[in-house]
Amino acid sequence: MEAETALTRAIGDGNIQQAEALLGLGADANEPNRLGESPLMIAAALDDVCALELLVAHGADVNRAYHHGFTALHIAVDASIDNTIQRGGSPGDEATAAIQWLLTHGADTGAKTHQGDTACDIARAYNATSVVVLMLQGGDRCRPESDCRLLA
Repeated sequence: MEAETALTRAIGDGNIQQAEALLGLGADANEPNRLGESPLMIAAALDDVCALELLVAHGADVNRAYHHGFTALHIAVDASIDNTIQRGGSPGDEATAAIQWLLTHGADTGAKTHQGDTACDIARAYNATSVVVLMLQGGDRCRPESDCRLLA
C-alpha cells in the first residue's frame, strides 16, 4: 500500500500546481501520510515557503502535532540541521526560510514532542546557534530548565 497521499506526494515532489489542484478538489491540507507526516511537515522539511503558503491558505494548522508529537516547526529545525550536516556544511549554514515563515505565522515554539523536546531543544542539541538565535527572535518559549538562551 502506498505510504503517501496524493497531496503529500505532490508537496514532496515540489509540484505546487498539482498540490493546488488537489486542494481545490477538496484534499485535506492536514491529512498525514501513512508515515505520520503532514503536507505542512513535508513542505517545512524541504524549506518550501511557497508550499507552506499554499497549505495554510487551504486550512493547514501550523501547530498541529503528528507522529511522535512533532509539529512542522520541529521538522523544519531538524531538517535544516540534518541537511546541513549531510552536505558537509557548518553550523550557521542551515536553511531557515521555513523556520522563519513558521515563526511569523504563529508556530508554537513551546510545543513539545512526546519525548518533551521543543524545536529549540533540537537546535541546541546540535549546537545550531544561528537556529536558536532565530527562534529566540521569534519569541521562543523554551522550557525554563533549558539552556537554549545561553547560546544566544
